[in-house]
Amino acid sequence: MKRTIQVIIFGIAALAILFGTTQPAKLPSFVLIVPFLLIFLVLTLGISLLVGWRSSTLTAKNLRIGALGAALPVLLLVLQSIGQLIVRDVFIIVLLFTLGYFYVARISVQRR
Repeated sequence: MKRTIQVIIFGIAALAILFGTTQPAKLPSFVLIVPFLLIFLVLTLGISLLVGWRSSTLTAKNLRIGALGAALPVLLLVLQSIGQLIVRDVFIIVLLFTLGYFYVARISVQRR
């Protein structure tokens, strides 16, 4: 758990440094993907910690739920950043992620 919190703090610090010291117009294209990956990492670990806050370890189920919960805002952020986000897309993506959550929860229940 301590290591997870350290990774979250490192990710937030890396995002702050990246946003504070660079200009997107002057960066190569592959570097523009890094903030989205860092945001996904921080959100995944944060949501995983929140889901399993009573236990002292992260389980695979917590990480799956965290990844699913983090993918939604990151996907919406990616679509917004390229100018392709409309209200209809938000409804469709939220519906798909809701179905995905129930699918992941059902798989977790069946494996027990």
